Formats: sequence, structure tokens, C-alpha cells
Amino acid sequence: MVHFAHRRDQIFTASLASLLCGIWIFFAPVAFHYQRVSALAVGLVFGALIGLVAGVRVFGAFRASWLSWLGLLFSLWVMASPFVLRFWNRATYAMWTDVVIGGLAAVCFIWAGLATDLPPDETPA
Repeated sequence: MVHFAHRRDQIFTASLASLLCGIWIFFAPVAFHYQRVSALAVGLVFGALIGLVAGVRVFGAFRASWLSWLGLLFSLWVMASPFVLRFWNRATYAMWTDVVIGGLAAVCFIWAGLATDLPPDETPA
């Protein structure tokens, strides 16, 4: 049986990785000098949102799986945004950052969400 302490470590690790992804997405527009306003806005707004959701999970909301699923939605938007907002052909750094780092954040949010949604531990009587 998986103990909650192990799941808590898993949630912490996955959420910390998501937090780092959010920080990267947030600072990438400055680091790569994004010229497209849509790419800049996605990076700043959704990088901050991903970082905020992941940070709340890192600092104690270990049982709030809905935060992971919300973070997953933000990450999926970041992955889709270069194609929906059509900056994939003009801002290659933005496109690759959003797709790769957004995908990594999505995987980490899924990992944390599934760890939270496991059934509670059963202790023998």
C-alpha cells in the first residue's frame, strides 16, 4: 500500500518541477526578447498562473488535486497557444519554449494530480 508520506513527496516533487517550468515560461519572453505581443502575453500571464498554482501545491496544498488539474489546463493552453495565436512561424523560441516547457509542466501536473487522487491509505486493525 502506498503511504501518504510517499505520495506527499511525489506531489511536492512534481509541483516543484511545475513551479520551475512556470518560472521559465514567465521569464522566457525577457530572456529571448519576444517580439510578438501574443507570445509575450502568454509567457507572462500563463507563466505566472502556472507558477502560482504550482507554488500553492509546493507550499502545502497536498490534498487539493483540483489545483493540479487547473495547472494542467493552463499548461495545455501554453502548449496550444503558438498554433492558436499563430506565432509559431515568427517566434521560434517562443514556440519551442511554450510547447516543450508547457508539455513538461503538463506531465508534472498530471503526476501530482494522480498522486493526490489515489485512494486513502488503509491501515490494518
